[in-house]
Amino acid sequence: MGDRIRITDETQVSFGLENCEHPVFAPDGRRLVYYGGVYGWIQLHVVGADGHGARPLTCGRGNHTQPAFSPDGRHVWFRAQARNEAPWTVQRVAVDDPDDCVVVLADPKVSFKHPSVAPDGRWLAWFSDEGSPGNFHLFKAPLDGDRLGRRVQLTAARDRNDCHPTWSPDGTRLAFHAYLGVTEAGASHVFTCDADGGDVRQLTREPGFHKHPFFVGRDLVVHHTESTTEKRRLVLRRAADGAPVGDLTSGKHRDKHPSPFVPTRGPTRICFASKRRGVALPGEEPNYDVFWGVLEGVPVRR
Repeated sequence: MGDRIRITDETQVSFGLENCEHPVFAPDGRRLVYYGGVYGWIQLHVVGADGHGARPLTCGRGNHTQPAFSPDGRHVWFRAQARNEAPWTVQRVAVDDPDDCVVVLADPKVSFKHPSVAPDGRWLAWFSDEGSPGNFHLFKAPLDGDRLGRRVQLTAARDRNDCHPTWSPDGTRLAFHAYLGVTEAGASHVFTCDADGGDVRQLTREPGFHKHPFFVGRDLVVHHTESTTEKRRLVLRRAADGAPVGDLTSGKHRDKHPSPFVPTRGPTRICFASKRRGVALPGEEPNYDVFWGVLEGVPVRR
């Protein structure tokens, strides 16, 4: 692969006294969205890639997490919870007009989590326990603005909880992670499937928790991983068969939630949450902040 695979030229874009996590790049790479705050009052924030111009996208009681940009960059999709322990809803907010916020999926007895819009903007994927309380599966539906067509259930495994769907650049596959065991999972692994839920492939096999996958170009998947003996680190794998390509971080700073920006030209960037420069309060560990850096040492096919 040439140079050592790594993330370089890191830029810090959040500086909170509370944890800031789960960042994603806008489609043009100029901005990022992440969530931060205390449980019960977690909000979404948008910030320039240079770390300037940070402002909230949500401001209300409850929890607002797992953001995902629309392909045109005009909206952010996210999951929201009115109060702790309440079911989760899926909502959409306009990036430049936070008052323009609509609820898209909601049910008093069902949770809808981690919305993800297909690259062509025509489908929304998410995971939910609709129809199987406490057992989560992947779903999708055709998308027209903020209106959904007929829902399609993509997975139905009774011995795992499927979570965190994200699309391949061409929209033909989804990456996700699954907790093995419905109630007390001892591991989670990264999988991919085709856009209709078929051709399921397990990419990780090593013991531990492998989570939050994103496609990096056509051929690679990035995720974070941890085990009882190793702290969270960022890992790159081949999307076709899960063969390891390399560790992007050592685990020293408990890095997690990686997400890529792959431009038409120029280097690929990876954003992530890390404790590397977090503020340490008396008697507590450093908090998570949001960083991004340049992926080096491996070619990325767009």
